[in-house]
Amino acid sequence: MILHNPTGLGIRSDPGGDGHFGASRGNRKHEGLDFLCAPGQIVRAVIPGKLVSAYPYAGDVIFAGCRLWGKDFMAKMFYFIPHKHLINEDVLAGEEIGIAQDISAKYGGGMLPHLHVGLYKLNPTLLVNPEDYLDADKEQLRNGGY
Repeated sequence: MILHNPTGLGIRSDPGGDGHFGASRGNRKHEGLDFLCAPGQIVRAVIPGKLVSAYPYAGDVIFAGCRLWGKDFMAKMFYFIPHKHLINEDVLAGEEIGIAQDISAKYGGGMLPHLHVGLYKLNPTLLVNPEDYLDADKEQLRNGGY
């Protein structure tokens, strides 16, 4: 399985934190990758699967995203507005699925706009490091994308 880069840009590292899997978040670890983005840019599906609307924050419908339910994996993608006509539809990896939001507007403090991607193996459900499934070499990603 190959994970497609949803924005074509690298992983964020800013005063708000590092966007790599396992990066420190105080008393917990980051459970995904944060791909840099430009608010308003096209967001692409990271895996093939059924696109189901989802929200990263309970009670806050301003910031949105989706879950992509594939055959062997489920991906959580947050901080973008999914295209309404694709909700509950099957999409392909790399297919345009929405428009990036500006999560830095919520947090400020020098945080760069980004798209969060978490990846889970299914049966049983198990969080995995998305970097192990990327369709690019890690060094290239760390240096600003591909």
